[in-house]
Amino acid sequence: MSEEEIKDRITQLLKKRGKMFIKDIARELTASPATISKYLGILNAEGKVSKSEQRPYIYWQLKHK
Repeated sequence: MSEEEIKDRITQLLKKRGKMFIKDIARELTASPATISKYLGILNAEGKVSKSEQRPYIYWQLKHK
């Protein structure tokens, strides 16, 4: 799977489900949490996703425009 495909799958999943944990995204996309973390970092740098911390949890979601 290409980098763009992974990023697209993550954004589609977040669009469908809303806030999610890295481990739940990883399980849903059958990828490792490290891989998902990497691509969430890229999507965050691109301004497409954001994270919210509700200690001890970190949720990821699509950024609202």
